[in-house]
Amino acid sequence: MATPLSEEFVRALLKGSLSTAEIQQQAVFFGQDFAKPLSVMVIKIHGSTAEKLQRLIDFFEHYFPSLLTAVIGLDKIALLNHLSNEKSLIRNALNKLNDPDISFKTVVGLAVENLSQTHISYQTACHTLNYAEQIQSRKQIIHFEDFKLPALLHSFSHSWEAKTLLSPFQALLVSDKKQVLLKSLRYYFFANCDLDHAAKKLFIHPNTLRYRLEKIEQITGLSFNNIEQKFVLYLGAVLS
Repeated sequence: MATPLSEEFVRALLKGSLSTAEIQQQAVFFGQDFAKPLSVMVIKIHGSTAEKLQRLIDFFEHYFPSLLTAVIGLDKIALLNHLSNEKSLIRNALNKLNDPDISFKTVVGLAVENLSQTHISYQTACHTLNYAEQIQSRKQIIHFEDFKLPALLHSFSHSWEAKTLLSPFQALLVSDKKQVLLKSLRYYFFANCDLDHAAKKLFIHPNTLRYRLEKIEQITGLSFNNIEQKFVLYLGAVLS
């Protein structure tokens, strides 16, 4: 059951502000196995209110009392989950939460070796959630592995190196006000450059998608036939 002390411990783990010795000491106090692999799960409530947040907290405390949990925002809860029961935990939570007023998205961070690496798992979960929202993913359960590259490149995307590398891509962002071309480019790469498959996902004719890709080449000056330039287009699509 979550207490002010246990929540404080979880938040410190998420921040990475404790030494290994401090984590080991507090893990014993809270009955946690320091050396057991785990992943951080971030749950974001859709249309969250204080009442919905509390109901979801009460739900997890009732059905999963051994989990360390903490409120990390007005619409988010973090759970520290050991890998042995990850899939069953998510499945059981969705099956048992018989509340039509509460819906949420679950993001599972990188699996780490022990409690001292909790902050790493948490960061990957947050970056994965940010990217999933950016591309408007409708998946209810998202794993870090689903969007590993953009999640890992999150910090890089704000660097001067990224701005320099992606400078040709800025012309597309400026001219593509409604993001029609950007969306088409993303779907093209998500389909592993299968033009027909991407066109079906976009509900357009393959020739229309081909025209849009050619338009992207004209605007950016980057070519899909050049591997380095194609890589820049891919990075621009996933990081913009």
